[in-house]
Amino acid sequence: MANIKEIKRLRGGDLWVAAQANVQIDAEIGQKDHFRMETVGFHPVRRMLDRNPYGRVAMTKQISFTKYENLILPHFRDKLNKAESTEDVKKFFVQSATDLVDKILEGAVELENEDISLLPDQAPHYKISKRLLSLAAFKDVLADSDLSRVLERLTESAMNRYRHLQKHPEKTDAKIRM
Repeated sequence: MANIKEIKRLRGGDLWVAAQANVQIDAEIGQKDHFRMETVGFHPVRRMLDRNPYGRVAMTKQISFTKYENLILPHFRDKLNKAESTEDVKKFFVQSATDLVDKILEGAVELENEDISLLPDQAPHYKISKRLLSLAAFKDVLADSDLSRVLERLTESAMNRYRHLQKHPEKTDAKIRM
């Protein structure tokens, strides 16, 4: 049932009223982590395994790390814009991707420079080391989140800059001579 209360009187004697419904707040909203928002999506392997008798597919939860991406993105773009060579692009990609994964894993895994690398000559253009893929904490995060899509977006930006510097080697050469 709605509670109605008078807000104020207008010219001519009309009243404004507001209906205030008694709404219960979902307790889960207050418990969600601000950076790890859960969305529901289909897991391709579980799709066949989780069918119920009614033929519907059970959905799995997926964690989104786009907020972490948005935290590192301005600094990453700034580094890419200042990159003077294709090697700088590779270095800045590794630094930013490692920083992203470190923030996501909250220091649970010790990351090394070789754990994530940019591979301009093959698709996908990034590689995650076997060491990192063998760690349970990282494997779980990679399987149940959008981390691979976030890394793909970072890779796409890095590859655009890489290709630009590759097409214009005179810019790189001019900066090296100075």
